[in-house]
Amino acid sequence: MESRVKKSLSNMTFGVVEQIATLVFTFITRTVFVKTLDANLLGVNGLFTNVLAVLSIAELGFETAIIYSMYKPIAEKDEKKIAAFMNYYKKIYNILAVVVFILGIMLIPFLKYLVNTDDEIDNILIYYLIFLADSICSYLLANRVAIITANQNIHIISKYNTFFIILKSILQIISLVIFKNFIIYLIIQVLVTLITNLYGARLAHKMYPFAFSNEKLDKEEKKKLIDSTKSMAIYKFCGTIVDSTDNIFMSVICGTINVGLYSNYCLIISAITRFTNIIYKSITASIGNLNAVGNKEKKIKTFYQMDFFSNWLFGFCSIALYCLSNPFIELWIGKKYLFNNVILFSIVLNFYILGILKIILVYRDTTGLFRQTKYVLLLTATINIILSIVLGKIYGVFGILIASAIARLLTNCWYEPYKLFKNYFKTSSIKYFIDKILNIILIVISILILSFLYKFIEYINMSKLLCFIVKIILVVVIPNIIFYAVYRNKEEFEYFKKFINDLKIKVKEKIVKNERKVSN
Repeated sequence: MESRVKKSLSNMTFGVVEQIATLVFTFITRTVFVKTLDANLLGVNGLFTNVLAVLSIAELGFETAIIYSMYKPIAEKDEKKIAAFMNYYKKIYNILAVVVFILGIMLIPFLKYLVNTDDEIDNILIYYLIFLADSICSYLLANRVAIITANQNIHIISKYNTFFIILKSILQIISLVIFKNFIIYLIIQVLVTLITNLYGARLAHKMYPFAFSNEKLDKEEKKKLIDSTKSMAIYKFCGTIVDSTDNIFMSVICGTINVGLYSNYCLIISAITRFTNIIYKSITASIGNLNAVGNKEKKIKTFYQMDFFSNWLFGFCSIALYCLSNPFIELWIGKKYLFNNVILFSIVLNFYILGILKIILVYRDTTGLFRQTKYVLLLTATINIILSIVLGKIYGVFGILIASAIARLLTNCWYEPYKLFKNYFKTSSIKYFIDKILNIILIVISILILSFLYKFIEYINMSKLLCFIVKIILVVVIPNIIFYAVYRNKEEFEYFKKFINDLKIKVKEKIVKNERKVSN
């Protein structure tokens, strides 16, 4: 237990450093991008990113399935079986790189239908081919680091990722300032992706040399892995359709420039998601280990602790997104890059839904529940496509974005938690859904209070920057006071209160210990 907590905390710590670097340098790079290149190229960047994400369907959830399969042999220290999984993983990913390349080339004749701009964009084919090359590079050798992830050592990946993120951003910023050339900007991205994967593969070889011996997976293990992959394939396919097609529909139906506007909001959401993902990535292997060897009572208790944390975290983040996104973008790059509050609502709703589902997805992937709930996301994807086309034609950008939210609310938002409690925990899911309803009520109350206070602030004669700072303070204070008032007597709150107090004591002890070493 202590080892799991220690590794999770270490993963979170280094993950935070990585994401701070990513956040700072991504915003600087985007600012320079907006100031130096045409607005349509921002839309092209967002569109092709989504197009290649759709092509990544070829991966079909194989990575999740193989990491899930390695939890048990790692816990049992079965080095031969781990090596067998890694060799099989390598073969599959080499094939995937070829498949993605072929699919990408086959898509070229359809580019003219995907890019929808008033003015013709030069070099569009070259841009696309560089994006495709970057996608293929992400498969080469990337599979090698799976052994690091499965061993709960994702903090090691965070360390070297941080360096290469900073390197890439600096080189891209310099290229934009000096050359103002999108092609050079993209080539730098490809080269850094390749170098990052080469370094990660070398590190994995050094840390776990036994994992790369010439072992073969037996037929029974292959069958189990293929069965798991079949289930995850449906999730991968449908999840990609739901999450990665909004930009494509937006470009075709509403114009590629809207993809550029949306990408600015996605950058903010991505910054938040990167930080929240640190937590869930850091605990995934630990929960996988707990699910492999822990007892039922401990599993349920741990789930509710993490779900409580998710409610507070994503409740607060959703409030902050809704109240601060437009003021921030206006200060950052100007009013012409803003969406209205109705579209903003749909963006935040999608963020919240995906956020509160994160802990469900962690348990789904680490318990093998994906085998039992695999078809629900197929329904989600179908509903999403139909509604995106219909509502997109009627309501434009709002219709496309709200379609994703409606599709999830009608399907996996309730079905996956229900199946997790029924089939895995063997208990009722009523408490889970009551917690969600309460959380939504607290979010609505917080936004209403903040909206009232914002109107009052805007009547006062102060600069936009000072007004924004006051808004940030209110967003930090008001929702957390409301959450504290309602949640302070919950058992899960007491757990985290004790956890934080214990952490403070350990930090103080470590500081005192280091001071003594220095004085001696």
